Amino acid sequence: MGGPDDGGQMDEFAEFVRGCSPALLRTAYVLTGDRGHAEDLLQEVLARMHRRWRFITGPPQKAVPRVRNLALDIIRDPAILHSE
Repeated sequence: MGGPDDGGQMDEFAEFVRGCSPALLRTAYVLTGDRGHAEDLLQEVLARMHRRWRFITGPPQKAVPRVRNLALDIIRDPAILHSE
């Protein structure tokens, strides 16, 4: 539980990841200034979105604020990256 279920939600999420990951990774890199940290940040955001995918509505661009907000949270408290 907690992630996409049957009914095409897994396909929708996979399509979202394929389509948006490059732009989200660039955003994460701008925010962190480090490729490795950007990849970790993006992975964490995608994992959190995956668990809540069935509740997320609207355009995929809504992920950009999630990346930004999580990056700011991690800057304040690096332990957040592995908290959920």
